[in-house]
Amino acid sequence: MKTTIFYKTTADFDNTGEVLIYKSLLEFLRKYGDIIINDGAGVQPKFLERIGIVDSERLSKKTSLKFIPFMILKSLTGRFKREKIFFVTGVGEHSVAGLKSSIKNIASFIFLLILRFCGVTVVRIGMSMRIHGTMAALSEKILSCAVDYYYVRDSISLDNCRNAGVKKCRLAPDLSWGYIIPQIEESENRKDVYMSFRFFCESEKNCGEYQKKLIQSIKIIAEKVSKKIDGCIVFSYQCDADKDFMYRIYKQLSFIPNLIMSNELITLQNAKKYYGNAQIIFSNRLHVLLLGYKYGAPTVCVSDIEKHRKIRGIFCDNGLENLLVDINQDEDEIVSKVMCLLENKNESREKYKAKETENYLELESIFNNIFDK
Repeated sequence: MKTTIFYKTTADFDNTGEVLIYKSLLEFLRKYGDIIINDGAGVQPKFLERIGIVDSERLSKKTSLKFIPFMILKSLTGRFKREKIFFVTGVGEHSVAGLKSSIKNIASFIFLLILRFCGVTVVRIGMSMRIHGTMAALSEKILSCAVDYYYVRDSISLDNCRNAGVKKCRLAPDLSWGYIIPQIEESENRKDVYMSFRFFCESEKNCGEYQKKLIQSIKIIAEKVSKKIDGCIVFSYQCDADKDFMYRIYKQLSFIPNLIMSNELITLQNAKKYYGNAQIIFSNRLHVLLLGYKYGAPTVCVSDIEKHRKIRGIFCDNGLENLLVDINQDEDEIVSKVMCLLENKNESREKYKAKETENYLELESIFNNIFDK
């Protein structure tokens, strides 16, 4: 029986983390059917290029209809052709709070219910979920009734959904674990330390105190690490929105020897050039952490660990909590932990690789269950 998968992509091309998870998902989906991706107005061409879609997967190469009408048409005609139709969506971070979000959820429920009535199987996967308030919880519970498969990427989101009454919610590893890079030769010339940070924890609002503590922690780490390494400390960024913040810190810390600022966005295409030379990477962005290790560099999260629930949830789920450095600790505690991680980086690298293998197999099992039923 033929399978067609309609794949919704809505991310920014200048955020390599989002490119990473959407590309990983695309590569999994290709194993199970023909892909159709909306490449119409409102979808960034550069993003589609960076996740690597081919012409045969573009909606515009198949029809002049819009994405949703064509999906409904395919589902109705598929009933007579013994064709299975899937709609895959949901990737990334979601926050449901207040009346506007709740109304949006109810509208999505009605839309997905129409798709289900037409024979479409609905898959939501790769999400972190924050749900605030009774109204938001009820709307998410109602929305989930129109979803066949509902997967979140960390146990904190799983608890949030279960508490909201989303009974069909299940846990799946973050999609980035499934992104496979060509095998690389281990380099003996790993001298540099990379730092890549965003200016906020979970919300961009009222983040002044967070920034103050974060910058102080970066200063503490950079000063100590610079005395222990032969290479440079490289300030870099995987998201264009982080460039100004990293440059501001760089200017503040320019007195530290061998501190340099990279002026090129790190992408999936050039990541090897940078991370392939790193001996360790510090960041508060999840997908800097989950991309950097693939090139042989152990990665360490530096943030407000209690409030940074997405990273805390995923790292604790995978037994990597020893790689979390809390900016609320005092200087001696931060230095002690960072020096220990620097000395034992090979052990951390092996732990990452073991979890990657385990999580890839888990994702493969989940997709087999969804598409091969």
